[in-house]
Amino acid sequence: SGTIRITTGLLKELSLTNGELAALLAHQMGHVLMRHVSARVIERRTLQLFLAALFYNDHDDHQETFGEAVGELVLIYGIRWLGSQENYQQFLSFSMDQELQADEFCWQLLWSSENHFHPQALETLLTKLGNYRSEQKLRGNVASSWELTHPGAGDRVVALQRKWEDLSDDERKRAE
Repeated sequence: SGTIRITTGLLKELSLTNGELAALLAHQMGHVLMRHVSARVIERRTLQLFLAALFYNDHDDHQETFGEAVGELVLIYGIRWLGSQENYQQFLSFSMDQELQADEFCWQLLWSSENHFHPQALETLLTKLGNYRSEQKLRGNVASSWELTHPGAGDRVVALQRKWEDLSDDERKRAE
């Protein structure tokens, strides 16, 4: 899906700068363009189809092979079952690799942006999100949907700091 959702509550709570908002959008655009949600949908639906076919029994006198069971299940439920997103939220949890890929996309987009957003805006965004999570835990609040669908920000911030440190002085000046 090409839909990106940002809650106004989170925007108000974090007091994002224009650069951090650009980083948030660029990061989410990375997930969309790299089809991370689609990959998760296909991965989970394929596993569901595999398990259903493995234990398939249509109570007739013929014991279907695995391939026949897959064929019958697809005929019964239709091809759309594999691509259905009736419970979209369950597919929003991304792996650390996918988060790092989206971070890299964001960094490159901010770096090359004609709007000259500083690539470190992603680092400050992740730091704010990490601090927000910590504050919420101290208050005894349950995990937010963001927290449930994303790995922690600490390792990602460290990776971004290393990326910044690896830049030459000229490259750093260009970003300023």
